[in-house]
Amino acid sequence: MVRFNKLVAVAIAGLSLVAGIAGPVGAQTAQPTPGGLVLVDFETDLGDRLSTYAGPASSIKTTIVEQAVQGRYALRIDSVLKDWNGVVVQPPKDQVFDWSSFRALSLWVFGTNSGQMFVVELNDKGEEHFRSPLITDDFTGWKQIVIPFEEFASRQDWQPENADIDLDITWPIKDFQPFASVGGAGYIVIDLIEVIP
Repeated sequence: MVRFNKLVAVAIAGLSLVAGIAGPVGAQTAQPTPGGLVLVDFETDLGDRLSTYAGPASSIKTTIVEQAVQGRYALRIDSVLKDWNGVVVQPPKDQVFDWSSFRALSLWVFGTNSGQMFVVELNDKGEEHFRSPLITDDFTGWKQIVIPFEEFASRQDWQPENADIDLDITWPIKDFQPFASVGGAGYIVIDLIEVIP
């Protein structure tokens, strides 16, 4: 369980506050982190484990593309935000997303310098939703983004009616959103999502 002594909401437009961002690199260079756990690498079909949502004024489209930072395939996300949209990943039926023994979530993002902004969102055991600091597509090429779990904060703008709000991430995670748009339009590509020590 990750303890938050105080709820902190951080949103500074145009500024990426995500820790551990590496510089742009070419394709086919990344490797899974030693001691980590790969959650999604898009090399196999996720079926109904991968889904999208969008408000009536927004759109979102996902496409598996041959533009990977490791392996062959990655996920392209085309987004136009007017109200809300995002991408959801659910755990396999024979697994649970209990990441309590890990320090952070890592994903590789191929940016296009579009200026669009997004967050990563976790839905915990009690249906409480936690968001990462803001991520801005202000780069071109691949970058690794590492988000320590302690940097996720309980959402203040919305929670499900049945959520158990205690400001803690309670494991296991029911699902997570590697992309929840909070501003702008464009496309990014994501690959190699893992939790790391």
